[in-house]
Amino acid sequence: MKTTPRRESSAAPALLLVFLCAAIPAAAQTEVTIVGVPDVNVPKPIPHSELVVFRDIAVSSTRGSGSGDMTFAGLVNAGGYTSVMLSLAVEPQSSDGGSVTAYLVPTEKFVNDCSDGGPVLFPLTAAVNFTGDEKVAGSMSFQHQLAFPQYQAFLANSSDRPVKAQLFVYLRH
Repeated sequence: MKTTPRRESSAAPALLLVFLCAAIPAAAQTEVTIVGVPDVNVPKPIPHSELVVFRDIAVSSTRGSGSGDMTFAGLVNAGGYTSVMLSLAVEPQSSDGGSVTAYLVPTEKFVNDCSDGGPVLFPLTAAVNFTGDEKVAGSMSFQHQLAFPQYQAFLANSSDRPVKAQLFVYLRH
């Protein structure tokens, strides 16, 4: 009887390769520990934007040029925001025309001292002109860059009669 050597099959190395690949995880996971950096916790989510609305503000006629003669609407805290969009709407109370301007003025002492009786420094403004025939007149939306953390909102009315105003202050990042 004659014996012939058997050929080795190439299936054995392929089987070994499949076995090794199955035993190795698909992605090696490494734990990274950062030393010397404190944990950062944020108590609440940081807002992307905020809308501040001043509604039904009775704005009397303004005769002077400084902020002392204007109608004070309130404060706007702008800390952390980079821009603001102002929109103004008025309801004329007479058939005569006029205009109403909204001012955001920084609450800095130097700015307030200079603005009493004089020109308003660093104002962010929105204005609306009306003829008196309309029930409500609205301004275009005006976008401004913010430079101070807090502003005072004032309104000035150039008509001879009081108006009712709505000021929308949209703060954004």
